[in-house]
Amino acid sequence: MIRGKRWFAKGASRVCIANPLNRRSLLTGVYDVCYGWVAGLWRYGTGLLEANVMNRWRGKYVVAAVALTCCGVFSVCPASGEVVRFQTTDGLEIVGDYRPAAAGGMPAPVAIMLHMYGSDRSSWKPLMEPLHVAGFATLAIDLRGHGESGAPRKEALHEMIKAGAGVVFRDMVMDVEAARQWLALRDDIDQARIALVGASIGCSVAINYAAQDVSVDVVVAMTPGTGYFGVDSTIPMRMLGSRPVLLLATEHERQACDKLAGIQPHATKRILGKMTAHGTRMFQAMPGVKKMIVDFLTGGVGQRSPAPVVSVSGSAVFFRSLKALAASTGPVNRKTVRWFNSADEATSRGLHAAQSD
Repeated sequence: MIRGKRWFAKGASRVCIANPLNRRSLLTGVYDVCYGWVAGLWRYGTGLLEANVMNRWRGKYVVAAVALTCCGVFSVCPASGEVVRFQTTDGLEIVGDYRPAAAGGMPAPVAIMLHMYGSDRSSWKPLMEPLHVAGFATLAIDLRGHGESGAPRKEALHEMIKAGAGVVFRDMVMDVEAARQWLALRDDIDQARIALVGASIGCSVAINYAAQDVSVDVVVAMTPGTGYFGVDSTIPMRMLGSRPVLLLATEHERQACDKLAGIQPHATKRILGKMTAHGTRMFQAMPGVKKMIVDFLTGGVGQRSPAPVVSVSGSAVFFRSLKALAASTGPVNRKTVRWFNSADEATSRGLHAAQSD
């Protein structure tokens, strides 16, 4: 019976973390769950029934195990959303997993998640379900040179990543911009509540992008650095102003957290212990970190606003409505439209109201 439980746990874990496009991984998990059920039932049953009776009922046990497994797969494991693809301004394809918020009719805040060096978007799966429960949509992307992203230069980028070519990492802000533009076209997203979550080099990318796009409301950085692969985080950190930033690290990797918190007095720093847990590895080592992140993001994006204001990416002027923006600038490209929860929020981030508005 114990052995059966072990196989069931192993299989259930595989099923729940399986990439929805990786049928082999999913089927392997289902097989292990089935084996666990059958092994457990068999070992329990042999103590109660004669062997010939067990042979007669074995098929029914297998059917029951499969049925229970299927129920578990579809009721316990979170929905994985959809695989999405979009292009950067320099012509690369970026691949991500998008999971919309739970159906409720109202546009939802979104968290864009940026992984560590040598990792991919699947590293964010432990955080997706808590964010979904909290009402967020999520978009986890493979940064260029990682996972499935980078076509038509995928192989060349992989080699440059292995060599630590700084230019590839510095250009990753274009991957985030492509993700942000893709999200700007979705009506299920509250465009005035945008969050970024990064791990390791993903922190540097998140901080650099947020410095460029003042519509980003909140940033979480798991094990940030000040110059990973030549990507500076110190100057962009100063540019975040009063926007909430959560800096997370373990004791032996706190140096960069201390420095960034010193640069940005509005940042919140949390040193989580003396164990070794870099970036998204914190999810396994410190289960409580997920709630900490979700709570911080929820507070950072705030509540849905009844009176948001609108601007265009790179502009220092905001308008009271999209109609007023279009009247002033002409046809509007939705990809470049940026929303803010209020005029006060836009003003606090360096924008001013249009004189004609």
